[in-house]
Amino acid sequence: MKDIGIPQERRRADMDVHGGDENNIEEGNNRAGNSSKWLVALRTLYKLNWLFLALLSACLYAVVALCSATLAGEIDPFFVTFSRTILSTALAAIVACYDGTSLTISSKTELRYHLVQSILLTVNLFCSNYAYQHMPASDANTVIFCQVVLVGLFGRLLYKEPFGIVETITVCTAAVGVVLISRPSFLFGSVESDLPPETLSFVPPTIAVIACVTGALAVVHGRAMEMSNITGMSLMFYSMLFSSVILAIPVTIFNQWNILLTVCIGSRIRLVIASISAFMAYSLYNYALLFENTVYVALVVLNNIIVVFVISIIFFGFTPTWSNVVGTVIILGSCAFSSLKRIQYYRNQTNSQLDSTEYDNSPDEV
Repeated sequence: MKDIGIPQERRRADMDVHGGDENNIEEGNNRAGNSSKWLVALRTLYKLNWLFLALLSACLYAVVALCSATLAGEIDPFFVTFSRTILSTALAAIVACYDGTSLTISSKTELRYHLVQSILLTVNLFCSNYAYQHMPASDANTVIFCQVVLVGLFGRLLYKEPFGIVETITVCTAAVGVVLISRPSFLFGSVESDLPPETLSFVPPTIAVIACVTGALAVVHGRAMEMSNITGMSLMFYSMLFSSVILAIPVTIFNQWNILLTVCIGSRIRLVIASISAFMAYSLYNYALLFENTVYVALVVLNNIIVVFVISIIFFGFTPTWSNVVGTVIILGSCAFSSLKRIQYYRNQTNSQLDSTEYDNSPDEV
């Protein structure tokens, strides 16, 4: 009777050696597979934080555009821009003090970074305001919003960021969408405008091109600053501070310091809303650049033109044309394509990391 237990013990030992019950093994594999899928999904979602930041930035930029449009004829664009930079400087200082972020410039290199960024932003804001004052809004939109093409190009030339054939086709397609939404007069015929005839020269389009170029350079340079461990609030504070100092010159020359005393309370509230929205949008834009290449972030932020378009239809009675609808679909498609491309890249990257981890943790063969 004692010999009967020996084969059973051996069978149990053999089962332990070969991994135990096959059903338990299969169940364990299923659990491991499900947990791996959830882990891949969570890691992919975490790496897409730049997408949500850029979308929120696009919505806030749309608020800035709408508020600025309603202030046309009430407050001079120079003073609107100056007010935005002053309030952004104050908000950046408050946030930095609350977070305990040091605003001390640590080196001459960082000082040069801030000066260059301030000059780029000041020229961009000045040229944008000039273009919107002296060109039909659709024409100015088309030129300025096409900066997404230059963002990818400058990122490639200056900082060796990836910008291949697929990215080139995507941003050019998005630029076509901008053209179809804006319907510039130089492509779709003349539009009714209150602009004087002498403004229809080569000067306003040239200024708009300068705004487009400096805007793209500011985006790429901002990413370089973020990657150089310059904090977002420090970037915001000094960029807006130096820009406000530069913009104070034309405000003083044109004697615009008393403008706020002559406008109604509603205009002041809209100015404050536009300034706070601009601060938040610019901060989120720079934060998104910490996690992703400039071309992908710029493509998502380009959706602000769609937000403005939709709000104009809902609240201002704008009647869309076929080209507006097609342009909206093209921009959304370009953004979705680039985002899905990055999602697939993140999934493959996470899967490779998990496979590598499992291989490193596997027991060595005897």
